[in-house]
Amino acid sequence: MISMKQIELLNKNLYVSDEDQTDLPKGSYYIHQLIGLDVFDYETKTKIGILTDIEMPGANDIWEITPNKGKYFGYLIFHLSLSKLILSIKKLR
Repeated sequence: MISMKQIELLNKNLYVSDEDQTDLPKGSYYIHQLIGLDVFDYETKTKIGILTDIEMPGANDIWEITPNKGKYFGYLIFHLSLSKLILSIKKLR
């Protein structure tokens, strides 16, 4: 059974302050920690763009990269470093 309070919360954004967020297991991150990371090609070490959004429509997450130029489709996340604020990806062949 759904309460009136639950109905009021439907289609609303919920914000949790950093200090109220629980610690995640090693290698897990909150989306807001990833948005804005510089994205580099793992093999050439050249900057491709910036991670601008993560969508979660269903079975797979979609990571949106705003490229410096052109388009960049089909990649695997190869290395993530929050301490260096970088995300390295490898293009699918």
